[in-house]
Amino acid sequence: MRSFSKLVNNLESKKFYKVQTKLDLVLRANDIKEASLLAEESTQSFNEKSDFQILKVQEVTKNEYNELLVNEKISLTGDRILNSWNKFFGDNNPSILEKMEFYHLMRIRGFESSTIQSALEGKI
Repeated sequence: MRSFSKLVNNLESKKFYKVQTKLDLVLRANDIKEASLLAEESTQSFNEKSDFQILKVQEVTKNEYNELLVNEKISLTGDRILNSWNKFFGDNNPSILEKMEFYHLMRIRGFESSTIQSALEGKI
């Protein structure tokens, strides 16, 4: 069990950082007011939020909505696959068997074959 002084030391040694972000939410709503409320509710879970402003709300078509979501998911998914590759292999050149095992692992995790191939273009 930790002593109280160690816990206090750990808390006092922490530093504080201000991180500015830009967050675009794509929401389904009946109107602009509801979309704004949904955006506010979505950010309620950010524990240490100091400022939140809605800069602009605009209506998009269903096709634009789908395109925004799909492109973002593909980008995030590709980044996750590439990060996993770098964690597994780093600067090493994996063997064909290791590449096949990595590909299989990504498929087990639910990634599409085409997404894996595009994320690792030139590596597999």
